[in-house]
Amino acid sequence: MKHCDVCCFYTSISGCTYGEAESSAQANLAIVKRTLRPNQLLETVADKTQLAYIEKGWAFSFRLSNAGDRTIGGIYSEGELVGTANLFGIDYDYSVRALTNMSVCLIETDEVIALMRRSDAYFSYLQTEIRRLLWLLASRTFELSNCNAEERLCRSIIVACLKVFGVLKETSMKFPLTQEMLADQIGTSKVHVNRIFVSLKKAGVCVLRRGTLRILNSDALLERAALTEREFAAMIRVLCDKETGEPFFVE
Repeated sequence: MKHCDVCCFYTSISGCTYGEAESSAQANLAIVKRTLRPNQLLETVADKTQLAYIEKGWAFSFRLSNAGDRTIGGIYSEGELVGTANLFGIDYDYSVRALTNMSVCLIETDEVIALMRRSDAYFSYLQTEIRRLLWLLASRTFELSNCNAEERLCRSIIVACLKVFGVLKETSMKFPLTQEMLADQIGTSKVHVNRIFVSLKKAGVCVLRRGTLRILNSDALLERAALTEREFAAMIRVLCDKETGEPFFVE
């Protein structure tokens, strides 16, 4: 279980103590909890002045073209922060939609910035979060330019597993992304994604069926993703906040 480091109401392994604040510092951070249904837009419960911390569930960000076509920007799950662009006061004209039932904490951006200026802990958290997002952006740009569709798909599966479990292993997990969404994310067609999954199933690597992803052979998945040891070490360091002894940026 990932915990909300940006929220001062999280105090112990027992979890969230929201509503029990005693100090003025805690009282200054205005937090509103909301729940969303599958397919509900985050903007129906939040506005552009807020960050949304995902306590539970999955979501995706997207933009619509003038022709109405949807382009997926990112996939988000428990423990992730949505709306970090608001820290810079920039409207990138994107929306966030819940993939599953989702619980979020909404935090006013101005109050987070004020606390970040006063507290090293808040500054460190936001610095780590923004660095993670920059790494994901750089990785996606590299993959679209240098990896084939199967490698990109396998890397997306590995990222999802690391986000949820903090480790890559043979396991089953709820995976609400459709083949159409995966195709959009990795820049290929739904038909091609289906072919790749058929190939991965035959090879005993992984299976996606009815919203459940089963990883059958994690070593084979890494091989299909064409990840070097250094790339995988950097991925673990960024997504799981674990020191690996490897440099953050891979040459």
